[in-house]
Amino acid sequence: MSYSIGIYVKVEGCDKYAEIAYPSHSSPSYNLGKLFRSCMNWNFNSSEYYRCDHVLEHLDRGIKELTHNPYGYAGLIPGNNWMETPGALNALLSIRDCILKQAEDIPLDCMYMYWG
Repeated sequence: MSYSIGIYVKVEGCDKYAEIAYPSHSSPSYNLGKLFRSCMNWNFNSSEYYRCDHVLEHLDRGIKELTHNPYGYAGLIPGNNWMETPGALNALLSIRDCILKQAEDIPLDCMYMYWG
């Protein structure tokens, strides 16, 4: 199983969201969930929309943590497989890059990330 990550905008006049983009690494494994939550210091819920201006703060923290201390999070991956840490970092980098690309045209506080 894997997550499904996308970037959305809220449709005016209703409680619906429209997907506008998805990161190149949009389907990281559920096995990385504990690692993501720990390195980003964010207990996100699956199947929720989060404003991208808030998401970036968590992404930046996670990217910094996985860049400077990749082996420190290996114990959070089933089987203690530290080789999956670079994949987790690539997923966070691609989410951040996708958000920033969309932010060239849409304000951050108008975009949402779905972590499903």
